[in-house]
Amino acid sequence: MVTSKEVFLFPGYGRAHGQTGQQLMEDAVVRYRCAVADSRPLALLGHSLGFLAALVCAGAFTLDDGRRIIRAQEQAVSRYGQPEGGMVTLELNETAAATVAADVGDPGLAVACINAPDRTVLSGPVAALRQVAEHAKHQDVVCVRLPIDVAYHSPMLNDVVAPLRAELDRIPQHRLRAPVYSATTHRFCSDDDDLLTAMVEALVLPVRFEDAVLRMDSLGADRFVECGPDPLLVKLVRLSVPGAERLPVHRTNSVAPCWYVHPR
Repeated sequence: MVTSKEVFLFPGYGRAHGQTGQQLMEDAVVRYRCAVADSRPLALLGHSLGFLAALVCAGAFTLDDGRRIIRAQEQAVSRYGQPEGGMVTLELNETAAATVAADVGDPGLAVACINAPDRTVLSGPVAALRQVAEHAKHQDVVCVRLPIDVAYHSPMLNDVVAPLRAELDRIPQHRLRAPVYSATTHRFCSDDDDLLTAMVEALVLPVRFEDAVLRMDSLGADRFVECGPDPLLVKLVRLSVPGAERLPVHRTNSVAPCWYVHPR
């Protein structure tokens, strides 16, 4: 099998299209299967909850087990996660966003995702996010509330990790058929890894998507392909890869189209 320099990207929840986590994962799997040629991609890279879709597409878990994982995760978050959480994106770099979080001073507030230069997500209690929005308004910083009512990648989900991992204990892990890069552990996954634990722990770890994109770029990635309904992650790629800001976003011509950019 020929190895390509393509990187396939998998988004998290797609609430803009009314999709549940399960629907978005199933949609991503279909798009990936339509887009991948008879070659081995450079990497599969999931953003946040898209990590599971990447693992399913790589063969670590079956699609049915992927559905079971999502159902168990949603139940555990509802039962053990702290209520009244959410996420906002700021047009600030990580350091500046962390300063805002520190100024607010809520222990549940955390830097959740470093998506691109000057694109950072904070996650935490709704009350703290209101203070973040006020702070951003006074500083003339763009602040957008994300359509998510869970504080992913924050301490508010710390109590979810142990019971969720125990619930998933009987789900088998299979050999990876494609390389998967983790944006939370910052390395390629291995068959020796406990990928269920990695996936559960990713719920509370920050997503360093910008660093992952730059790592792929350093490995010679020549096409980033997003397996989702909107070109969200490929636009972050354009912001992250030097010189790629003005690159056009293309759409594949298939039954289940993907979005892609060519950085080189």
